[in-house]
Amino acid sequence: MPQPKPIPHHQDGYPFVNSSVAPNAQELNIPTYQRYKNIESIVDTDRIKMPEVVVILGSGPNGRAAWPRIPKDAFVIAVNEGVNICTDHPRECAFKPSIWIVNDPGVLDKPYWISANKNYQGIRIFGDSTIKLIRRRFLYVRSQIDAVREGRLFSIPRGSFNKLEQGNWCHDPKIFKPGGTVGAAALWVVCIKGPAKRTYMCGFDMSMDVHYSQPVQPVNPDPRHGVEWHSSRPALDERIRYYKTLGMEIYTLSETKLQNVEMRGKVE
Repeated sequence: MPQPKPIPHHQDGYPFVNSSVAPNAQELNIPTYQRYKNIESIVDTDRIKMPEVVVILGSGPNGRAAWPRIPKDAFVIAVNEGVNICTDHPRECAFKPSIWIVNDPGVLDKPYWISANKNYQGIRIFGDSTIKLIRRRFLYVRSQIDAVREGRLFSIPRGSFNKLEQGNWCHDPKIFKPGGTVGAAALWVVCIKGPAKRTYMCGFDMSMDVHYSQPVQPVNPDPRHGVEWHSSRPALDERIRYYKTLGMEIYTLSETKLQNVEMRGKVE
């Protein structure tokens, strides 16, 4: 009796195909590529609302000293690689991320993606460019499809890039204007879905090309990431300044090159 052909798998263990119709899709009960067209925009949903206090968790190594000071019941928004911190360092982290935000068009090539995509079971908010990349590279990935089916994946509508010198940027509640790193995207979400009364940033060093998982400067660092991120730091600072004018209180729990945030020792 002939054996069925094996379904190709990506290295994270989930099946993927390179055509719009998956082989044996009906038998596997796995939706096809078309399901990605129905992802709800974070702007349009009324199912997500920020609490009064939010922690935005980045992956900078300076954040490590502050992880134990984040309460177990904190509402944590992890960005990019920051979603793996609790898994990699459970003894230092009592909290769990409530939301995972990714706004990186190259995320599928990052070392953290495989484990993060496979293990994280909460709300996902991905930038349009990230979702387009997933559509192009994998027509279906089981963990992503589960998030779509269960209503846990939302998109960030992206506007055109604009320069963010002092006073040259204006908040738009309908689209996210790139600039200021994924931290800016997280603050934008906090603003339009709340805003939260107090927001604490952790692990946004804005310095060097390092992460908690790679605290040593790589041989070929990103030329934009010197001792101070000369483009992203001013951009994120400008957004923080603006959101404060709306009444948002924004602090940092860890050392940072950002200038418009005060250091706080704990989440209150």
